[in-house]
Amino acid sequence: KEGLKILWKAPVKLGYSSPVIADGRVYAMGDGGEQKEGKSTRVDTVWCLNTLTGAVLWSYSYPGQGNEYGGTYATPTVDGDRIYTLSRLGRLNCLKADSGQAVWSKELTDVEGAKPSTYGYAGSPLVIGKVVIVQAEGAKGLCVAFSKETGESAWKYEAGAAVAGHASPVACELEGKVCVVGVTGGVIFCLDPADGRELWNHSTSKDGIRTNATPVISDNSVFITQFRNGCALLKVNAGKPA
Repeated sequence: KEGLKILWKAPVKLGYSSPVIADGRVYAMGDGGEQKEGKSTRVDTVWCLNTLTGAVLWSYSYPGQGNEYGGTYATPTVDGDRIYTLSRLGRLNCLKADSGQAVWSKELTDVEGAKPSTYGYAGSPLVIGKVVIVQAEGAKGLCVAFSKETGESAWKYEAGAAVAGHASPVACELEGKVCVVGVTGGVIFCLDPADGRELWNHSTSKDGIRTNATPVISDNSVFITQFRNGCALLKVNAGKPA
């Protein structure tokens, strides 16, 4: 049986990240190349396509994941005339949305205490206020912020978890205060986005297994679901979860 009519297709290579649409453009990410005899030719590419026709408006490429795991994970984030992307190796890019010109880039592995992610970085960048926030792999589960304009380091937070999470940090309002909620391997935390100050930190499991699902926030409540550890609903009252 005939399904919906396909209007266009675009070969953006292998990617698990979602496309995003803004100002008549589709932004997507993909990975191509191969790993052979210990050498990698893998390349990540950020694509900008015309929403109506699928025509490539611009592309931006850089060295990709150099192991058996292919494809991009993190979904791009559009903020005004900039687009922010995070590669599986931990390269954070800021590009001009209309041309793909690089504004700045940072390697998360250069952050003190950070290291390459075992399975690849997957959480999408969060832009809030003057900063862009990402979670980073590290012995204590890191959340780091950079100036969205210059890429300069703004702050770093250690959640105290054994491993980082693959979930994206979330901007929300709890008890009338704007904050950022993130989840790592066994810890959920809430921060002030301006300076990274911890508002609260709650242990969710003892085995430190990575959490993949992004937290859901509604009416001062935070819902999380964890790999092998079920789910939990936390009610925030007087600045503390219970």
